[in-house]
Amino acid sequence: MNLSEEEAIKIALDFDNRVRRGMTVAEQIGFLVNNYAILSDNYEIGKYEGSGADVQNGWSCLPRSFRPLSALFETSSLVWDVYRPENLVGLPPRQLAILATIGSSVRHTYLLSYSVASRFQTIVAASHVLSPETRAYFCAARMNGPHWTESRLLFASCHALVELSAKMHGEPVPEYPRGFVRRTFYERFSPLFGLKLPQTLQDAIAADDPARFGITMAVCNKQLSKNLVLHLLDREAVRILLADFDAVKRHLPLDELAFYCASSLNPELSIPLLSEIEKSAPGTLRDAQDVFGNNALWYLFYREGTGSRSWDDAAAPANASIEALLLEHGCDPGRPNCLELTYNVVKAARKALRDVAE
Repeated sequence: MNLSEEEAIKIALDFDNRVRRGMTVAEQIGFLVNNYAILSDNYEIGKYEGSGADVQNGWSCLPRSFRPLSALFETSSLVWDVYRPENLVGLPPRQLAILATIGSSVRHTYLLSYSVASRFQTIVAASHVLSPETRAYFCAARMNGPHWTESRLLFASCHALVELSAKMHGEPVPEYPRGFVRRTFYERFSPLFGLKLPQTLQDAIAADDPARFGITMAVCNKQLSKNLVLHLLDREAVRILLADFDAVKRHLPLDELAFYCASSLNPELSIPLLSEIEKSAPGTLRDAQDVFGNNALWYLFYREGTGSRSWDDAAAPANASIEALLLEHGCDPGRPNCLELTYNVVKAARKALRDVAE
């Protein structure tokens, strides 16, 4: 849809003017829900005008876009009243899903994104006011962003309590679980680490040949290390990893490996490794939980392909196979974490968000 810049801005400012004339919070919610499609659309408002690098890179040929939703949150301080926990009590599920989707879509500026994240964090933590089903919508909406950043924000208050307790008892402060780190972290680390390895060892890893890898390690006088295990994971050398799994366990805790398998690794690698973890230490997949009380099922939320986006369909069968394996070995989808949210509740909320997006 093409609008003039004045017409697009008017859509957002109209709401702000109506709020200032005394709209109740219920009326504000109704306006946002009823006008969600218009507010969240991108409108063309002309072409980029620039010189030098802009012209050379072709940016001047692209249409400028405008989102009334972002302008609305930037110009109206009163719209934030909608996102107070007490104002969400008793709302129908579809309205909650739309409000969560609207809030998670506002990423126009860093300050605006941070303000939304802080408000959502307050909602997710408001277990004394809101039910788990209500809070799950806003938790699921935040987990559609970068895994490390969004998860740190969601669990920031929980980690503060864990840190305080550790300091009071003179214990080390637990780190954020490594499963929060997206696989891109290892993809950046692994090539640099791999370049330092002898070429013969790189070739053995690329061939995923356990016998050749063992002989080459002996010839090169090298020992398996945690960094090398991470490199093998990134290179998906599953046969090498399974051939000497006892050595892998010495360098990587099984619960950490289970979380990483659930959150980041391809099913062709994660399923054999998860099966081997359970075989070597029965009950690990059932009992493993991070410092926030999340089990391995929760880490499926951080996989590419589990969000509310239509292009995730291709990854759904592979993700379902990992979920089935974890359930088979006793992972409890109804176990609450420190936020008093369960895998089942957040999974249902993510489906509702996807229905809204479609």
